[in-house]
Amino acid sequence: MTNNEILQNFIANLGVDKSPNTIASYENDLTLLLKFLLGKKKSFLDCMQEDLIEYFSEYFIKDKYNFIKIVEATTIRRKISCFRAFFSFLFDSNLIVQNPIEEIDIPKKSLNLPFYLTEDETRILFEYTNSLNTKDGIRNNAILHILYSGGLRISECITLLLTDVLFDGTIKKKVIILGKGNKERLIFFDKPTQKAVEKYLSIRDYFRSLPKNGYLFCSDSKSGHITRESVFMNLRKIAYRVSLPDKLSPHKLRHSFATHLYQKGMDLRMLQILLGHSDISTTEIYTHIKADDIKTTVEKFHPMFRK
Repeated sequence: MTNNEILQNFIANLGVDKSPNTIASYENDLTLLLKFLLGKKKSFLDCMQEDLIEYFSEYFIKDKYNFIKIVEATTIRRKISCFRAFFSFLFDSNLIVQNPIEEIDIPKKSLNLPFYLTEDETRILFEYTNSLNTKDGIRNNAILHILYSGGLRISECITLLLTDVLFDGTIKKKVIILGKGNKERLIFFDKPTQKAVEKYLSIRDYFRSLPKNGYLFCSDSKSGHITRESVFMNLRKIAYRVSLPDKLSPHKLRHSFATHLYQKGMDLRMLQILLGHSDISTTEIYTHIKADDIKTTVEKFHPMFRK
């Protein structure tokens, strides 16, 4: 069996357990590993623990004081997770007799607090986009409202279908979406979002040439819907207009959605459900944001801090 056949069998075996983005990342990680192994005149089946340690060494550097530090811990974590799944697959398929990554530990995840908009910044943002009357502006406003009101990932937003948001010609208040790992979850459209989507639907036909295109945010792109790149580019332009150049992106709107709900007292388990996190530890990062807010409040009002 060739290296490429082994790789494709593994990718096919992932099935519906992983999202398309995760599968693409896994395939890319394994392709890079294979390139490294071929440079050593080895294959996937010949890979040893020392080969993987050497492969990962490129992610370590020496600083000017000769201390060793991890450059990209998140990259290493993802690659190790990928390789664990891959070599476990080879071991279970009796293609290898020893798992080379079994004793390699995943580095601890560093605490990177999500960057989010304040409530005032959110208000300024929507005051601006609600006033846009160009066709592109009306569509961007609807996208922004959906991202923020439902805490959607960008891939979830751009692949929404008309049938997802409409019932008998009326904008739904509750929408079922297919999220990461093909898991369904319920999101909610508030009245401003319903209004923004309704306004967009009145000019939606401007963005499509194929009459049977069923995507909400249809386009003539290869996928049939607006691309991630287009959304990012449009948000950059809007960010410049409202002086939020470093804070506006689809994922930062998702962080803003979650942060604002948690700051208002939402239960962490409920927030986990709304965000579609499979693990509560992923949602727990928002507890640190609240801790920072509490610290700021104490420093502002405590008499000893004020001195």
